[in-house]
Amino acid sequence: MFAARVAVSVVLTGGLALWLGWDKPTWAMFVVIYCAVGDEGESLHKGVMRVLGTFLGGVMSLLFTGLFNDHRWAFGGAVMVWIMFCVYIMQNNRRFYIWYVAAMLTILMPIYSAEQPAQAFEFVVLRMEETLLGVIVYTMVASVFMPDNKRKSFIMEMRDQVLAVRQSVMHLANAYSGDARALEDIDAALKLGNEALTLHVNFRNRIDIAIVESFEVLENRDAWNRAIDELEAIVRMLNRFRLGLNDLHASPLREGLPDISGVIAEIERRLDASAAILDGTGKAAPPRPVEFPQPVVPDDESNMFGYGAVLVSLATLGQIERRSGLLLSAITEANGLAGRGLPRVKDRPALPPTIIPDPEAIASVLRIGVIFSIAFLLYIYVPNAPGGAQIILFSIIYGMFVARIPTMPTRPSQIIGSTVMVVAGLLHLLVMPKFSGYLGLGAILATYTFIIAAILNKPTAAPTRFMTLGFATMMLQVTNVQAYSFTFVADTLLAYQLPFILIWVTQVFPISFRPERVFQRLLRRYMTSLRFLVDDLGYEHRTLRHNWWQRQLRAWRLHNLVRIPDQMSAWVGSMPAAAMSEADRAEARALAQTLFNLAGRMTDFSRLTDVRYSPETLARMGPIMGVWRTALERLSENFRDAPDNLPEATHLTQTLQAHLGQVQAETRQALDNRTESSDSTAGRTLLRELSIYRGVSESLINAIQHASALNWAQLREPRF
Repeated sequence: MFAARVAVSVVLTGGLALWLGWDKPTWAMFVVIYCAVGDEGESLHKGVMRVLGTFLGGVMSLLFTGLFNDHRWAFGGAVMVWIMFCVYIMQNNRRFYIWYVAAMLTILMPIYSAEQPAQAFEFVVLRMEETLLGVIVYTMVASVFMPDNKRKSFIMEMRDQVLAVRQSVMHLANAYSGDARALEDIDAALKLGNEALTLHVNFRNRIDIAIVESFEVLENRDAWNRAIDELEAIVRMLNRFRLGLNDLHASPLREGLPDISGVIAEIERRLDASAAILDGTGKAAPPRPVEFPQPVVPDDESNMFGYGAVLVSLATLGQIERRSGLLLSAITEANGLAGRGLPRVKDRPALPPTIIPDPEAIASVLRIGVIFSIAFLLYIYVPNAPGGAQIILFSIIYGMFVARIPTMPTRPSQIIGSTVMVVAGLLHLLVMPKFSGYLGLGAILATYTFIIAAILNKPTAAPTRFMTLGFATMMLQVTNVQAYSFTFVADTLLAYQLPFILIWVTQVFPISFRPERVFQRLLRRYMTSLRFLVDDLGYEHRTLRHNWWQRQLRAWRLHNLVRIPDQMSAWVGSMPAAAMSEADRAEARALAQTLFNLAGRMTDFSRLTDVRYSPETLARMGPIMGVWRTALERLSENFRDAPDNLPEATHLTQTLQAHLGQVQAETRQALDNRTESSDSTAGRTLLRELSIYRGVSESLINAIQHASALNWAQLREPRF
């Protein structure tokens, strides 16, 4: 049915465009093909985004044409800046397609209307009409073929994620209690949790889609957004709780951990109630109050770090308990089982905001600027180049895709696109002249579209399906006054190769995008940020009032720690075999995961620096913690400058254990002398801080172990 829906929509859109007298219905058919990338709800949502992008691109193209019609260099510069701005906004933006279309049309419309600039406005209006026609036709056909209830689909996906989180809670609770089987299942629990971490993007997209098609979701959108916020926060807290399990298992207090079964039971009840409400079988069930266990302060100084680890875990569990109650309340309200008006929690963000951009995003922006500049210069100075304006169009299309996803392989796109162009070009030259009307052409077009959509019907095949159908539509050149040209086919095929040449050039200039170079660059930036943050944790810095720029810089460093491990993992997947063997890939991924865990520790650390200690505590703990911090700074510097020449992990572990003994003795003295009460906020924070310090040290040692296993000589070997 999916293939039939796409085929009917493409043929019907082309026929209507011809009937309306539009000279080139290719754009409207192209809109249908893009809408068919997703399901029915996505199609309408993507259609709306394309309409908005077309409108924005049309406005900007008219503006630039009006301002710089007689100044091609000013026009090119203005368009380049606009495209670079759109690419920057596209980074990590779930509505990136609006900006993608806006950037593409800003250059497309002026170029294709250059011969008749007085008709530029009519050209923009025509593109808007074609876009609306494609969206309307596909939506109408989708409502006949395989209609779907997007509200139900969205709610069922939400229920599945709630149940996945509930499964993670069960595994983590069993691991806390020391269940050996649960420890074996912990990876499965974490896998569920990591999948749920995609909520920030996936569910925001899903709720946008559901809002378009369901008034019920639109009416309760605030409650649904709160539910997504809470579910995402719970997953984040579960990952933090998992990080503390190793500290708890290594603690001498292992047998005397507080009993959290009552808290876990209530959290599981709330998640079960939330899933039942989403499933339509549950009723409103308000959260019940729970009593948290209080850990006993150990008498033995060797248990200080274990006690701090317990405090960290209980604080994290408290956040999970609070969020589970808010999740249940939000889901109850969203499904109309409770009154509206519950406040959306204005909680402290996971990371402090910063206006300083990601350097990798800036590098991608510069890359698209270079690609556009070269293509524009070729268009100006080589007027007889194959394809003409298509040189710029193809370069911008693929340049923006690569700028947004720099790890995307381009060779498959080049091969598939070129093959489709050859096949469609043969149809254009040999088959289309035999038809005297749209009936025969429509039959061929419907057959081709149906076969491709049926073969490539999997969601993972959507990009290939889009290229296979889109390029065929472009090459057929369906018009009311049909003409056939071998030159057009050959020129288009040649012009299609240019963006891949430009992508290859900009892989090494002006900033390297070779996977092995980016991997090392990211590692250096991570360690530079870590060294900065470790130094900033010194007690002497906490009494100072940081200015706005210092706070921004500190927040930017934290953002680096959190996002770089994921970026490193993505680049490991794109690494050529000559640069990294399969064994090294496994070590590199393990290194990235360890760095992600280390980022979580540092994020927790950043939340504790607001507490002020007494002068006596600072005088006692300051020197020994300063030695610890200095050692971490030196390790970070060595990691940054010479990752192939790091100290042995075994020696570092022994040194750490010896230092931990001294720290625990000083901490015990501070508590015994009543410098800080173990039950006070400052005392508990001090113990939590010591536990996190140990976690940071152990994570860094683990990272050194993985980095030492990499073949750095092979990774650094020059290659082109």
